Amino acid sequence: MTALWLELGEKWTYPFFTSATLLLIILILWVGITRTTFLIFLLVTTSHFLLVQFPDVANHVNLSIYCNVILIVGIIYSLIRSRDFPSDEDYFVMMRPLLQLTVILMYFLAGFHKLNLDFFDPGVSCIGVMAGSLARVSKSDFGGVPIGLILLAAIFAVSYRLLSGSPIRPYLRAGAVIGLIMLAALLVLKPVPGIDPSSSPSVILALAVIVIAWELVGGPLFAVPRFQAPLLAFSWAMHSSLALIGFVDFGAFALSLLLVFVPSPYLNLMSNRVQVPGVGPSMHRAHLYFATCVMVAIASGLGSRLIAGIVFNLAALVLLGPVLSMLAGRAPRPAWDGVPLPNRLTPRWMFIFPVFLFLHGITSHLG
Repeated sequence: MTALWLELGEKWTYPFFTSATLLLIILILWVGITRTTFLIFLLVTTSHFLLVQFPDVANHVNLSIYCNVILIVGIIYSLIRSRDFPSDEDYFVMMRPLLQLTVILMYFLAGFHKLNLDFFDPGVSCIGVMAGSLARVSKSDFGGVPIGLILLAAIFAVSYRLLSGSPIRPYLRAGAVIGLIMLAALLVLKPVPGIDPSSSPSVILALAVIVIAWELVGGPLFAVPRFQAPLLAFSWAMHSSLALIGFVDFGAFALSLLLVFVPSPYLNLMSNRVQVPGVGPSMHRAHLYFATCVMVAIASGLGSRLIAGIVFNLAALVLLGPVLSMLAGRAPRPAWDGVPLPNRLTPRWMFIFPVFLFLHGITSHLG
């Protein structure tokens, strides 16, 4: 729900519907999130995207619509077959492989479409635009304090937390460190004199290779449980950096999908309640995440993309905090064995949806 609302709240193009959707989410949170209330939300938002915005939408909105459709079909099917799916947890287990395949196809198809000469051309490549935006972020300041210094302090703090104490699984540590190093390189270190990161062929080539390897190779590797942890760490490092230059809506969408690869013992850690100083009663961690993202939408709507990105990353840390603390804490901790794709609850006929998604993704290459 957060990702869909941030898509609406990014620019507030439809202020009435965006405000009404916010009120609907608050009502659902007050009543309680169930399959029925979630179905109502999905029907309302999907109708808007299809009837008002489609087909002139970004690629990630197309993916959002696709996810909404399969979730709607899954809810209706699970309610009809309530004996087989008596709880919301059973519904989630049924839908999990389909969402995992969505992540795999999302990255793979994105990387596949980047296999063209324009992507490596500094003059027209989107990589050049993003590198330039990230370089400008590193030179800006927040409240008189250089953003580079703030990010450097945050990176060192997270690195210390991840690498200190009891050892973390080596592959998770490797993925986290690689992602943090990339963040440091892109956001903190000033460009080498005489080299413009948005136009230098060597910089564009290096970044293009990294991005394509991440999407084209890393995407399918999400199907292998032992590789999921480093891919999660690296992917989130990439999305959190992109959030700083305006991609908060896609960051929220990616975060919600990446969570399907988090093993249940760790995923359940995010369902606890937290006490916010000065607010009063404790609140659900996911509710605090959404409330913080409301501030993200306000900042984004006012044109403060950097502030929106910083606040969004803070919101993500609020949500992911228990998982990071458990991973970095002392043993014993639950084993991180990854999440395999197949399970017995997913009907075989539902796998037709990922097939349609794949065929849609390669349509432009079929002539």
